[in-house]
Amino acid sequence: MYKVATIQFNSQERKVDENNERLVKLCREAAENGAKLIVTPEMATTGIGFKSRQEIAPYLQEVPGPTTSLYEEVTREFDCYIVVGLPEIDPKTDVYYNTSVLIGPDGIVGKYRKTHLYAPETRWAAPGNTGLPVFDTDIGKIGCLICMDYIYFEPARIMALQAADVLVNISAWNIEKCPAPTWFSRAWENGVYVIASNRSDKIGKTQFSGGSAIINPDGSIQQYIDAGEGTVLGEIDLNVVQKERKTRFEERKKSPYLVNQLLHMTEDRYALPKGKKAAIAAFQFEPIPLNREENFAKIEQAANDAANERTKLLVLPELAITGVVKDRPTAENFAVELPECEEITRLTEIAKQNQLMIVLGLIEKEQDHLFNTIVMVDENGLHGKYRKVHLNEYDLHWANPGQEEFPFFDTELGRIGLLSGDDCKYGESAMSLAVQSVDIITASACVSGPKPVPLQATEVPLSSEETFLGDDDAHWHLWRARAVETNTFIAFANQSGKAGMGCSGVFGPYDWPREEKIACNNEELVIYEVDTSSANDDFFPNKKVRVKENVRSRIPHLYHQLV
Repeated sequence: MYKVATIQFNSQERKVDENNERLVKLCREAAENGAKLIVTPEMATTGIGFKSRQEIAPYLQEVPGPTTSLYEEVTREFDCYIVVGLPEIDPKTDVYYNTSVLIGPDGIVGKYRKTHLYAPETRWAAPGNTGLPVFDTDIGKIGCLICMDYIYFEPARIMALQAADVLVNISAWNIEKCPAPTWFSRAWENGVYVIASNRSDKIGKTQFSGGSAIINPDGSIQQYIDAGEGTVLGEIDLNVVQKERKTRFEERKKSPYLVNQLLHMTEDRYALPKGKKAAIAAFQFEPIPLNREENFAKIEQAANDAANERTKLLVLPELAITGVVKDRPTAENFAVELPECEEITRLTEIAKQNQLMIVLGLIEKEQDHLFNTIVMVDENGLHGKYRKVHLNEYDLHWANPGQEEFPFFDTELGRIGLLSGDDCKYGESAMSLAVQSVDIITASACVSGPKPVPLQATEVPLSSEETFLGDDDAHWHLWRARAVETNTFIAFANQSGKAGMGCSGVFGPYDWPREEKIACNNEELVIYEVDTSSANDDFFPNKKVRVKENVRSRIPHLYHQLV
């Protein structure tokens, strides 16, 4: 166990000496308070508002160089580590990079050059060529990422696969309230600490978000600062990392991730269904264990209520007909063979009466194997199915993991992919569907976590038109975060009660404005209007769900390391 510090610091643009003087002083104060790892913001030594190579040229540094030497004095004196951000020049190639440097008691441990550049940075910086290194130190394994890298799940995942204990985020995050939801996702999904350092001032029209934070491996906030400048102290416990990381990665190893599933967006874009504007719904309830008739009555009532709101897709929880099953003999008694069975016949009739599609989970039998299966049913019967890959603690008593690729189906609502709530915990699963240009991901679920993390109102003067600023009971909601990173609509229908945490909702492909609603009651229907159509043709779409900006900005060559 050891202390860490993250410094929220507002650089003065181009005033390198003044910035270093103030920042070294703050680092020294953190070290005097016992911090063994100290994190500073992105480009903190120079400021960040550069518009060309010519403009930034006078402020470039080599690594090692005069700037890094200033911080080496502190690390040597206090036997600590400091992460510093600066604009770097490679003297051999004359190429510029946005770089983070990890400095330790014996000098420079290593550097990382930013992989995913924010749009303005492309005017002067090249994408990093250092790969995604993890640095082995006497306080654990440390990975250093920079700001925009956190939008994508791949860089953090690759570092976690190299057994990183701590992921650093030196940042100049703007627009949304911070700590940003994606920071929580990277901590939780990898079972690591995330230490994020940001600025909170304004440059021109850009308002930075503050929210520098220490986030625990379970996705909870240890400490954070909202607005202004300041230092946050916290603690790292490497035993917690070992436990959380093992939990996250045990099931992932059984998953059918293939390079061709994750590598490229489909080129056959003209083959996408036309799509349309329509309402889709998630119904949250607690199925009565092993009571088919009562559960079917709930399903039928939910379909009627959804149809009254002109909903065209209704997503229900996993094992919605039987409730949770905890042993194989019981599962065998309630298992059905697809496609012909009484359950599908009844669901088809409900779909036909209400003119909608229904997605839910049931127990499927094929020969001697049982599967936790998600089915999509329309007025013509079984439209598609998916056998759950990531089995939870209940499933392991009776179910076999599915081995097929993650399926998707073309409908009048657009391209729809099927996952369970547990599958959607893994960025790889959702991205496997996103690269196939899926518009909607259904997540029938019976999960008890991770629970959404609340965040109080921010004092940073962000535009209320762009982001949610007030108190928020679900600032970080994993399934909302998945929708943002995959540019899809995600309909998350979870069980409530003893087995599930509830918190169902339908989430959009961008983070603001937050128009969606999250279920608060034990039994609740959540409805959200989606638009999967495009005013232009499919080669030049104008809807975010079809443009898929985040998906197309990924770095495909990283996937060989992922798989």
